[in-house]
Amino acid sequence: MAFLLKKGLWESHIPVWLRRGFLILVCAGLLLFLAVEGCILRRFTQKGPAELDYLIVLGAQMKTGGPSKALQYRLDEACRYLDENPGIKVIVSGGQGTDEPVSEAQGMYDYLAGNMSTYLSIYLSIYLSIYLLSTICLVWLLSHLEAPWRLQSQGPFF
Repeated sequence: MAFLLKKGLWESHIPVWLRRGFLILVCAGLLLFLAVEGCILRRFTQKGPAELDYLIVLGAQMKTGGPSKALQYRLDEACRYLDENPGIKVIVSGGQGTDEPVSEAQGMYDYLAGNMSTYLSIYLSIYLSIYLLSTICLVWLLSHLEAPWRLQSQGPFF
């Protein structure tokens, strides 16, 4: 579009109805983006309710020295929540990228087990890099949890 404006082609070669339609679409897209961002930011500092049955922690890259900053914040918040609400089952989910020394799930398991003083029921869901598949598998896992056990998958399915 910048090219068309610069060369003067926007007004001379593009019909008025097409220009107005394009402008309407751009404005609608901008309004939709702002509405979604507003919803996200409004709930950004919201805390989860107490006494949940499960806490699911999604991965966000493991580095050689430990979790990434985003994952570190996520895990610290999970530790805080677990200190306030003991006895909750924790599911950590995340695969292993080519640049990661361990899977996100294994790294989160190690971090939580090393930083929590109380016994945790931690379940691992690894090798799930597709979020929809990960969500489906986590729902399946939640429906089949009875006793504490540790899950390690060797493929994309359980």
